[in-house]
Amino acid sequence: MVLTNRFEILSPAALARMPLLSRLAFDLAFTVVKWQMRSTTRQSLRKLEPHLLHDIGLEPGEAQSECTKRFWQD
Repeated sequence: MVLTNRFEILSPAALARMPLLSRLAFDLAFTVVKWQMRSTTRQSLRKLEPHLLHDIGLEPGEAQSECTKRFWQD
C-alpha cells in the first residue's frame, strides 16, 4: 500500500471537523507512517536482483537512484 496523501484515509470534511490538536496528531502520525513505508520499501528494493527489477519495470540504475534517497524525500 502506498499512501500519497492524508485524504486517502480521511475525507477533507472529516479532517475539518477534528479539533486542531487531533489534526496535528493525525498529520504527524501520517507522516511517520509514510516515512517508515518509504524506508522499508527502499531497503527491500536495494536487495532485489536485476532480473526481479526488470520484472517490476526498473533498471538497476533507477533502483539505485531510488535507494539512495533519504526517507523524507519523495
